[in-house]
Amino acid sequence: MRLLMVLFLVGLSAMSGATNALSQYKSYENSMLSNFGSGRVIRASSDGTTRWILYNEGMLGYSYARLGETFLHSADIGYSSYIMSVSSMRGVYPYVGVEITVPIYIREKGNSNAFATAPTDLPGGSKLLSETGFNGWGVQLPVVIGLQTKSFYIQAMGGYAYHSIKDIFYKSATENDWSLTNTYQGIIYGAGLGIRMRNTFSFGLRFVMGDLNSTLRDPEQPGLQTYIRAKDFQSHYWRASAIFGVVF
Repeated sequence: MRLLMVLFLVGLSAMSGATNALSQYKSYENSMLSNFGSGRVIRASSDGTTRWILYNEGMLGYSYARLGETFLHSADIGYSSYIMSVSSMRGVYPYVGVEITVPIYIREKGNSNAFATAPTDLPGGSKLLSETGFNGWGVQLPVVIGLQTKSFYIQAMGGYAYHSIKDIFYKSATENDWSLTNTYQGIIYGAGLGIRMRNTFSFGLRFVMGDLNSTLRDPEQPGLQTYIRAKDFQSHYWRASAIFGVVF
């Protein structure tokens, strides 16, 4: 019986110690984040001068892009996760992470990149039907390396992009529009800058570019197949974006 009592008291002591440790950590984290907004403290140096804070950020935005001879408008959904090094001895904070963006293409104009020769079956040739609607989607996944001082940040970006874009063409007043689906993918690089207000809300600008490979050109109507490029090719790509984010 005495042994059971001793074990019981030891267990209570351990639980109390764990509760106190958790309470002290939360107090430390809240004190730390009072100066650096949202986020989570994941590590501190032994001398207490440097800390690493994990941030996550959800984003909405708008982009305007050019891909070869095609111009694209998109509504964007994004998410980023990054670790920031915070030192008590300086006011510039480096960070590294990833930033994923999913553009939903809502309008395109210009000309299709898919044709070797202009289709004679279409009154506008390779000219795209410029109407607002769903024209495809994409995903961009760059690694980001940046610096933040006070509310201002600047970052370098480099990674991978994939886009599935539907080209739509006017056929006639009595026939349905014709279309084909393109797939582009490749390496992108660029930069971004913006402000983070107490690391809670953010507004930023992004610019990325690269040469993307056209790996699929799939016409909905067989009549277009004769004019489509048989071999894969590259098209130059650039994209300018404005984003609004919430940091958590």
